[in-house]
Amino acid sequence: MGSVEHSEAAKCADDALQLDALCGVAWFNLGVAHNGLGENELGGVPFLMAALCQPGDVEAWSNAFVLALAADSGNVPWRIFSVAYRLNEERFIQALINTALEQPPEWPREAFFEQLDRVLGQIPPKRRGFTMRLLDDEGGYETLEITDDPEQGPAAEEP
Repeated sequence: MGSVEHSEAAKCADDALQLDALCGVAWFNLGVAHNGLGENELGGVPFLMAALCQPGDVEAWSNAFVLALAADSGNVPWRIFSVAYRLNEERFIQALINTALEQPPEWPREAFFEQLDRVLGQIPPKRRGFTMRLLDDEGGYETLEITDDPEQGPAAEEP
């Protein structure tokens, strides 16, 4: 796609957003158009909007993260990372790796992957389980935590 096609795509995406400001596909396409026009600083916001409109869109999350990181946006990229990982877990990490591998050769891949490894090493393993609230005979309740954490184990607690 050349710059004329990207300009037309940006206009079409803008038109679509005039009709539906929460259209994740239009936001995503606007991000692609901005990037195609070399307007990377403008591309991050549409990708973030696409991700917020469609929380399962790991490609939008990874594009928003990489562009925020490239824009040297302070803590913003890591806030994006935190939300995207919480919502999509391993699917987001795989999309992020794919996005990083698609970057131009001058992009600092090695430093990125080192930083990603450090961040992933700090994320505690996800505990699986659930909480059950049981009514007792006196109108109160007890909370029962069921978990696969061997240190915690199933235990009943008073509120």
